[in-house]
Amino acid sequence: FILPGQTLEDATAFLEPFFSTMTQLGIPLTQSNTTTIISSAYNARRDGEGGPLGQIRFSSRLFPRTNWADPALFNATVQSIRATVEDGGYRVTGDAYAPTEEVAGFPNDAVNPAFRETLMHAVAFDSASPVKDGRVLPVKVVNAAHARLDSFVAAWRKLTPGSGAYMNEADVQEPEWQQSFFGDHYPRLLHIKRQRDPWGVFWAPTTPGSE
Repeated sequence: FILPGQTLEDATAFLEPFFSTMTQLGIPLTQSNTTTIISSAYNARRDGEGGPLGQIRFSSRLFPRTNWADPALFNATVQSIRATVEDGGYRVTGDAYAPTEEVAGFPNDAVNPAFRETLMHAVAFDSASPVKDGRVLPVKVVNAAHARLDSFVAAWRKLTPGSGAYMNEADVQEPEWQQSFFGDHYPRLLHIKRQRDPWGVFWAPTTPGSE
């Protein structure tokens, strides 16, 4: 992770409670890689451009804090994520979020309301490329790979009813994307879209009014 504006000593002190807790749980973390980067050098290296696009599929879910508050639900959540890794063979990453209204403000903006209750944004990656020898694999093979990944993430959705997904890091075939990406804001956003762009000039596959 990145800790802006902090020194190596600051980062070490910040992470020490985490490493100590992991050790107490029987999970010793012995490897640590740290790099100090001057922000101007980092920005110059990126030059305002994003990185190259890959050929992997991924799917995600926003896990609300309720999944941690209830012991039974917590155990089911952990088991589901472990199954995605151990049984599915997928890589899972998680980002800790807590953008509550008290912290972020602006409750009436277009941000997915599910973010306000989120504690973790989890992403499951299928690193198997749909391209081989410069050619896209047969549709049947690609669809089967997607269905397999989705079967594991579907279990995440079942454990997080009413939540959603972060649109920028979600499955391009996310089911019920209106609810997943926009939540209860969707009707209002659709109204604004029809009011401001009745011609449909601005369009994207998973944005209000694209149906």
